[in-house]
Amino acid sequence: MAVGAKFQIPNSKFQIPNQRTLLNNPRIICLLFLLPGCGLTSEKQYQDYDPDNFIEVQGIITRVLHRSVYPDKRVTDLRFIYQLDSAAPKQNMERGTSFPLNEGDPAVILVHKDDNDISFFESRGLIDEEQLLRYLAKCEAIGGGYFGIDQP
Repeated sequence: MAVGAKFQIPNSKFQIPNQRTLLNNPRIICLLFLLPGCGLTSEKQYQDYDPDNFIEVQGIITRVLHRSVYPDKRVTDLRFIYQLDSAAPKQNMERGTSFPLNEGDPAVILVHKDDNDISFFESRGLIDEEQLLRYLAKCEAIGGGYFGIDQP
């Protein structure tokens, strides 16, 4: 078959253009660059917000999952809860942190002032020990686990 010739299925009007013909078409070239980004929205990171719009609140780490990203690198995905005095504490997760954490560690959580569903793990630590102790008492009263969240 000659270069630039079209392949044709016998007894069919359907023709498959060869690769060289496709790549010479400017519409195809544009689609190759535009399609990978269509419909993909990345989740906002803490760096995408103004740091002054966050407050620090007490939280607790409820789950830690270690995973390998590269053969020689491990990262941690973690789940945490905050608004511990609430009847329904909020929960969120942080992917790809390098902090060495354990389930049950007290945590400092950054919560957006205008939307308390936006939150980020900041560090391990105590901000409000009394609030944490009240929450742990609720957990003990229900027989273990974490009060206000479904266990995996």
